[in-house]
Amino acid sequence: GQQHAVGGETKYWDIEAGDKRAADAAWSFTAPPDENLAPLAGRIAFTWNLVDQWFEEEEEVFVHARDPYARIDVLQSSSHVKIWFDGEVVADSRRPVLLFETHLPTRFYLPPEDVRLDRLRASLTRTRCPYKGIASYWSGVLKDGSLREDVAWAYRDPIAEMPKIKGLIAFYPQAVDRIELDGQPV
Repeated sequence: GQQHAVGGETKYWDIEAGDKRAADAAWSFTAPPDENLAPLAGRIAFTWNLVDQWFEEEEEVFVHARDPYARIDVLQSSSHVKIWFDGEVVADSRRPVLLFETHLPTRFYLPPEDVRLDRLRASLTRTRCPYKGIASYWSGVLKDGSLREDVAWAYRDPIAEMPKIKGLIAFYPQAVDRIELDGQPV
């Protein structure tokens, strides 16, 4: 075994499946010196990014396990949201969906019909969120024809708990000129 800074002597295992092998992807503490870690002795842990997929029951989990203390609330709104990009209004909606997520700013998801899609180009970027699923991105087309990468995103097929944001578009506040909610900057 090897020595872990907190857990003491640690044993590692490789994982093999088919023609794939992940070295040292599983590990356990042999006899942790800290009594608070004693219940972990002999239990096996897996390094998150060394396996292909994680599941909670039958549902795939992305990036990390869901925090039971994190919350996401998604609410229909009649607030007026306007988004400026490169000096022009690129989104104007009176039917946004507001997403409130623990420790993050409010996100405004807008119907594509309320967004100037001619000012967006599909990006190859994809990210994963354990609470929402896989996001697809758009870059903003500047007046000179150049692109500002990944200014907006959408969850085309969000996880089952997030149906209210399916196919709606949200913008990064730092990537656009400004976002207004009922006439006030956000």
